[in-house]
Amino acid sequence: MTQHVISSLTEVFEALAGGTPRADFDRALDSLRSAAEASEGSETFDRIGLAMSRIRSELQDRASAERGLNMLVETTRDMSSTLGTDDLMRLIVRRTRSLAGADLAWLTLLEKGSNEFRSAHLEGHLSPEARVLRCDVEYGLVGAILRTNSYFHTNDYLNDDRFHHLPELDQQFRKEGIVSLTGFPMLVGDEVTGFLFAAYRYRRDVTGRELSVLGSLALHAGIAIRNAAAFKAQAEALAQAETSRAALVDHIGRVEASAEAHDEMASLLATGADLPHYLQRMAGQVNGAIFLYDHDLKEREGFVSPLYSGAMAGDLRGDPKTIARLSPASQALHSGRAQMLRQTETEECRAIQLHGGTGRPEMLVICTQGRLDPIEVRNLERAAVALAIAKLWAEKREAEQMIATSTLMRHVTQVAVPDDSSLAALRTRLDIGSGQAVQLAMIGFEGLDHAEQGLILRDLAVRHGVLVDETGNDFLAIAGIDALRALRDALTRRQEAWQVGGVLSPPLADLTVLAQETARLRDSLAVLRVMQPLHRFHDHAEVSLFARIFEGRNAADLSTHVTALLHPIEARGPRQALQLKQTLRSYFEHQFNARRAADELGIHINTLRQRLQTLRDLTGGWDDPLKALEFQVALRLDKILSEDALA
Repeated sequence: MTQHVISSLTEVFEALAGGTPRADFDRALDSLRSAAEASEGSETFDRIGLAMSRIRSELQDRASAERGLNMLVETTRDMSSTLGTDDLMRLIVRRTRSLAGADLAWLTLLEKGSNEFRSAHLEGHLSPEARVLRCDVEYGLVGAILRTNSYFHTNDYLNDDRFHHLPELDQQFRKEGIVSLTGFPMLVGDEVTGFLFAAYRYRRDVTGRELSVLGSLALHAGIAIRNAAAFKAQAEALAQAETSRAALVDHIGRVEASAEAHDEMASLLATGADLPHYLQRMAGQVNGAIFLYDHDLKEREGFVSPLYSGAMAGDLRGDPKTIARLSPASQALHSGRAQMLRQTETEECRAIQLHGGTGRPEMLVICTQGRLDPIEVRNLERAAVALAIAKLWAEKREAEQMIATSTLMRHVTQVAVPDDSSLAALRTRLDIGSGQAVQLAMIGFEGLDHAEQGLILRDLAVRHGVLVDETGNDFLAIAGIDALRALRDALTRRQEAWQVGGVLSPPLADLTVLAQETARLRDSLAVLRVMQPLHRFHDHAEVSLFARIFEGRNAADLSTHVTALLHPIEARGPRQALQLKQTLRSYFEHQFNARRAADELGIHINTLRQRLQTLRDLTGGWDDPLKALEFQVALRLDKILSEDALA
């Protein structure tokens, strides 16, 4: 072997060892051929060249296999660290194309509840229709693989008769130009969970090493997809568990808040909180507005939380027809449960009936923003029950107080000379000092149920510090002068379809005369009732004369006589009759002194004399003392009976 042959052979070995490109390797072989032919002949080179080509081919196959194994290891590692199902399938398909040098690659999974496999991810397609590939278990490579649980390869898919063709799938493959197709089952144990496909747009054989690498990838892919699905299910279960835990924590919090609210209401009940305070706390608990209506659907109390900014409360207060749909006596509220009265997207309004011992049910109307959950609604219902209990206790205390008040008042107004301790107790109850005057009022109502009379009068009496007791069909009130005036004003403002009036005593500093004054007021009120319905309050001095005159007589007859006596004056018309009666009454009260009467009336004395002359002409005069007295009594009685104020 010559030195030139050895040198050329060395270059060939170096090309093999360095993995040089095919062109460089061919040049090295050409150099060796020339050297061999020059020294030893072409036969020797043919043997050497064939061996070198085998060696190079083997080295290339090993290098390719090593790259494939390295990519498989890398892919397996990446699949282990990829937990998202979509990302995992994208990785598997992309690596399949790289390992097999495929034009297309996709992954199919079995659809639940069917015998059809559907592509879950696909890369390399040209047609939009190929984005989703479907195949029944009996058709295509899917059916062929399932029969053997092994891979399947075809170099001419559209013309291969080893499996059943599905026309729709063939049409899609034809559009994509698929010629060769290799498929691998994704196995988990013995169960086929899906398939991995690599497709080529030309005729191509797949080497054994490629089949081995792709088969291993398919097995790892099946396990990885199962693990990802399990992880997803576990994550969803954990999320659901967290949601359930949060809901449980929220429920526990609302139950605890409910217990605190119940404890607060119970504490208010135990400490004897009054009705306004209790309703105010209820409104604060739901940040809403609460109104208490009586059995006639009249608002008694109303409280609005500072945090309530809705409009429904104002709308309902201005629209009594809506409230009237749910009477406190209606069957819908009889159970004591909250009934929806009105509901919008942002507000709710409920009604709850209160049952008390009086047999006259009341109703709570509660307006809230947002939506109340069942626990909050139940809190309101329990609070309403507690409020009803509180009202029962309050009614019991009021009854005891009424009995005590009645006992005290009857002792000081019916006993001729009440004892000092009773009088001292009366002053204490009225919060007046020794020597301060009190005033009595005998009060009567017209057009109102007697039970309702008592409720209204006692409610106002408590507010103004007045003691009230029933006396027959009427009521006796006693208080300081200012307190009694406030009570009269409140009664006058409150009257609607009914009327109230009565007789007032003079201020009394000596409380030992209360019995005598009470008897006088009772007689005077009886006289007033006979003459006309009560509609205002009169001082006792205005009616005492008539009470004495009518004692044992028919007041109605005298009233008719007075009307007839003053008829000539009334015939002059309302305005002139009023002036004439005022003039004559003032003239009598000033002992027939025309000057003083004119000054009191604010008119010229000549005007007064003209009026007196007109009166003489109408009445025939009053020179007779008895006739003058008759006219004085008639004018005083007319002042009481008249609807107009005669100063």
